[in-house]
Amino acid sequence: MSRLDYSKWDKLELSDDSDIEVHPNVDKRSFIKWKQEAIHMEREQRKQRIEQLTREKEVHENMLKQVQDMIQMLEKDNGLEAIREHFQQVQLKAQEAGAENITLPGGNKETPTTANLQQIMSSLTVQIDDALKNNSPADVTRQLMGRLNEQEMAVKARLQECTAKLDKEKAEASKKLTSENLMKETSNRTIISSQQEQKLHPLKPAKTKETKKEKVIETLNPNAELKQKPILPVESGESKSVENKNTPNEDEEEEDIMISSVEAQEFSNLKTIKDSAEYVRIHPYMISESVSDEIMGEAFTYQLKGDEKTAKRMVHQALLLQYCASMGKGSNGAAAFFAKLASAPTDPRALNLFTDDVENTYARIKTRCAEINAERENNATEAIQLQPLDESGTIRVNIPEEKDGQLYEAFQALPADFREALKTGELDKINKVLANMDVAQAEELINICDQLGLLQLGTLPEEEQ
Repeated sequence: MSRLDYSKWDKLELSDDSDIEVHPNVDKRSFIKWKQEAIHMEREQRKQRIEQLTREKEVHENMLKQVQDMIQMLEKDNGLEAIREHFQQVQLKAQEAGAENITLPGGNKETPTTANLQQIMSSLTVQIDDALKNNSPADVTRQLMGRLNEQEMAVKARLQECTAKLDKEKAEASKKLTSENLMKETSNRTIISSQQEQKLHPLKPAKTKETKKEKVIETLNPNAELKQKPILPVESGESKSVENKNTPNEDEEEEDIMISSVEAQEFSNLKTIKDSAEYVRIHPYMISESVSDEIMGEAFTYQLKGDEKTAKRMVHQALLLQYCASMGKGSNGAAAFFAKLASAPTDPRALNLFTDDVENTYARIKTRCAEINAERENNATEAIQLQPLDESGTIRVNIPEEKDGQLYEAFQALPADFREALKTGELDKINKVLANMDVAQAEELINICDQLGLLQLGTLPEEEQ
């Protein structure tokens, strides 16, 4: 078992229970108080010296940069003219910024030493003009270059000295443990993440057309009065064929509501990993199993329709969310996962693993959808077909007339194409109409005809593939 490290407490300068010896005539508690006051005063003075040296260091660094810039200007062909223009620009910038007075090195924070920048620049310009009256521009340039080089060396020396003093004061301040250096503040503000408050925006469902249908038809019992029985769906207005080609079944209705949020819909349509990473970074709250399942379900929908390209993209996007969730909650896990994918040029293992998973998952979906479509085709071929009562191949059909009253009205409520087939009395035409109907609906329609006495059948109809 490792020992606890108490070495940092060695830097504690003084505490109320310090084990110190004082003169018998001096109160120990008062001595500790005086010592603490002296320590606090020394710390405050050191703090002021550090602030002053820091300001001086910044001034010297700025001054050194200005001197070096002027040396570079003088090295050009029109050096003197460039220097004069530089002085004028400095004056204009200082006036615009309201900083015509600059703080000179030295002094203290309460009474800093300042000088007027315009006066300094004007004085330098006058000195250059006076020198040009008695000397050639080349001589003035050489003299000014010499003075600038001397100034550069002097500023570097002062900067080095100031830096050394500042480092010494900081080292002295860090020797002892105080309330100021016990904890270092890295941020003075608190950012409250609103990720938990953000929610997915529900996707507005597409408006569907509603068709009003009536399910009332009269039936006839030969030994009793007519009764009303809701048996057959008939559209309002003129009766039409009951082929159900445009009526979606329950499976198709469920397929239309797989994706339930705007974010999932937009994310599923993205085609590149880069766009997906950016979208997840902005919407980290969409990383969930439910959203992934919705997009994966949409892959089934498109595959059943035969759109393989879109189905595979849906699988790709759904697995992206699954992998992001597996790397951790929120945007941190997503950032880690996409960083692994981005490192494919040097380390392709993560990208290869993900790509293989997409291919395998899509292959399973493709196989399953092929099985579902095959089952649907088999179910679609089932139909009700009538068989004749005798070997002649005919059946007996009784068509009511208008004078039959309610029986005639019930006959008129049947689908138009089925009524016409009944009027012909031909078995092939009746079976052709029944083949275009749903099995259960055709079965129910034959039962109605049997009850009304329209078809005289002695046996139950048989289902044929």
